[in-house]
Amino acid sequence: QWKVGDLVLAKMKGFPAWPAMISEPEQWGLPSVKNKRLVYFYGTKQM
Repeated sequence: QWKVGDLVLAKMKGFPAWPAMISEPEQWGLPSVKNKRLVYFYGTKQM
């Protein structure tokens, strides 16, 4: 189980796995979604 602040390798369709950090959706003004995690991709600064 992942926690906010954990470092992960996240993968999106069509892209290679990339270093990211688990973040809180509320911190970015987004709603939380059950069984999903928001990640902040390092280097690209995308979510």
